[in-house]
Amino acid sequence: MFLTGNCFQDFENAGVNVMFIILFTVTNKCVGDITSVTTFGSTIVTVHTYEQAVQLLNKKSGIYSCRSKIEMLHLGGLEHHVALLPYGPQLKECRRMLRADINQGSIQQYYPLQEATTLRFLRSLAKSPTKFYELIEW
Repeated sequence: MFLTGNCFQDFENAGVNVMFIILFTVTNKCVGDITSVTTFGSTIVTVHTYEQAVQLLNKKSGIYSCRSKIEMLHLGGLEHHVALLPYGPQLKECRRMLRADINQGSIQQYYPLQEATTLRFLRSLAKSPTKFYELIEW
């Protein structure tokens, strides 16, 4: 599925672009603000008005979108990692906590740790520059 705003990027033939633009313009007049067409196994959804696009893509994105579930990570016990959580209250709470700790004001508390770690790395690199790849690994 793709937005018609990217129509010129997805089709090389300009005639196809013009055909789709005319089709969706006519469809907008007959059907409404949101339409979809399925051809050759691909579904094209068009949102014809800015207001509908904002409402659908911004305000209601939590309803209409989901985050993919990766079974191998679930089997490995990583399903509770913040980057892999599904939309919902748990993700909102984790993001809230992260924003509290990782922002422009609170990040300064980590400067001494960053400086000490960088100094330790540079000293190790000066002692044995040939072990660069080993030193940058955790």
